[in-house]
Amino acid sequence: MGVRLPSVATAPQPAAVTLVTTAETVILTSPPLNLSLDFEQVLLFWWATVVIGTGTTSVNILYKRGTTVGGVRINASGVNVQVTAGNTVTLSGCYADVPGAVAGQQYVVTLTQNAATANGSANDGALIALAL
Repeated sequence: MGVRLPSVATAPQPAAVTLVTTAETVILTSPPLNLSLDFEQVLLFWWATVVIGTGTTSVNILYKRGTTVGGVRINASGVNVQVTAGNTVTLSGCYADVPGAVAGQQYVVTLTQNAATANGSANDGALIALAL
């Protein structure tokens, strides 16, 4: 007997997402995921190709429940990655969450450019949420 685990994945990113100087910006959003058990663990896997804005010294990556930067943060302090302004980088990561039995749970990955004096952009990427 086989088992199908609940999972969702982003559609191909249709257009670049502008990273406005030092504003926190949603770069990836998952489709709704239905969790039937209150102890299900959701594993998030993602990657993104980002053009770093002028003046940027690092980027801060946050994982949140919901669809906006105002969602509930699930990683304690964010992940800070050193970058070089003007470069194109590929970022990736994973995280685990146990949100409880929630219908239509969505997740976002947000990015903040630290010390940026010009916009950057997220040009491609994907986010997969897999429940175990």
